[in-house]
Amino acid sequence: MPPLLFFVLETPFTKLAHAIFPTAVANGIIAGAFTFYVFYDCFHYAFVSSPSSWMLFLGTNGCWV
Repeated sequence: MPPLLFFVLETPFTKLAHAIFPTAVANGIIAGAFTFYVFYDCFHYAFVSSPSSWMLFLGTNGCWV
């Protein structure tokens, strides 16, 4: 997901988290979501850009052997 789209989708959830939870808890939830997004983005790039490294574990039809 491009960063601009993430920002647009994330803004209402940030406001919702601050409306429901205390500030410290809301900040923790938001920080965890940002961290997960960065990890997801890195892993997605790694798997899509070099599929041969992880496709060794897959069968020819794309299913686990």
